[in-house]
Amino acid sequence: MSRDRSLASLPIRLVLLPLPFDAVVNWVEKGVAPQTILASKPIQGGKRTRPLCPYPAEARWSGAGSSDDAVNFSCQTPKRGN
Repeated sequence: MSRDRSLASLPIRLVLLPLPFDAVVNWVEKGVAPQTILASKPIQGGKRTRPLCPYPAEARWSGAGSSDDAVNFSCQTPKRGN
C-alpha cells in the first residue's frame, strides 16, 4: 500500500460492532471473542456486507432477501464427513 492511500480507500472495510476497541479488549482480557465481525465492500449502487464468522463456522445466505446484505446471512458450522 502506498503512503498516500488512506485506509478508508481500501476496497474492503472490517467493522467490529458495536465498539471495535471494547470488543478487542473484552476478547483479550476476558477471553470473550466477538460473535461476528461485519465486513463491507463498496459496490455500484451501495455496499455489500457479510458477517465474518469464527472458524469453523461459515456465512450462509438464507436464500431470501438481498445477497448483498449481511442480515440475510447466518454463521453456520458445516457438517463434516468421517
